Amino acid sequence: MSTTIMQKPREEQSLASLARRMRARQQAKIAELRKALIENGCQRVCEQAKALGLCRSSAWAVLQASHKNRGLSPHVIGCIGASPQLPANARQVIEDYVRERLAGAYGHPTRSLREFRTKLDAVGFFNNSAVESSIALPATAPELCGTEDEEFVVARSRAAYRGA
Repeated sequence: MSTTIMQKPREEQSLASLARRMRARQQAKIAELRKALIENGCQRVCEQAKALGLCRSSAWAVLQASHKNRGLSPHVIGCIGASPQLPANARQVIEDYVRERLAGAYGHPTRSLREFRTKLDAVGFFNNSAVESSIALPATAPELCGTEDEEFVVARSRAAYRGA
């Protein structure tokens, strides 16, 4: 009796690999935030929560870095950006995160990025940060997300997943 092992087509393997890399990049950026807080003496979750301007449970969830694949919500980013206790290097990490996310580095579709920017504007994030609210949203972001071929694979896969 022989068993046949079905392998995924190369395109699906490439898509899965790209998605894992983007998710890992996003988790690494959020982990940088935790590291920045620890470097500034915020060792305990309650100290980190105070610095972030969040309640303790929200701070814990954010700093786990793998709590969601979608990343930080605009509301959470707005609270963090408005916190007067946020250390400068932690603020820089948040601003970098927003720039990279708006550039498409974490694999979010353009429509989602548009909504993200609109909601960040609504919570006043751009008033308190060095990030420009006029950052152009890319159709693709090859320099951050890989090659244009990978972007094409992602777009095709999303269309297939949605049944389009």
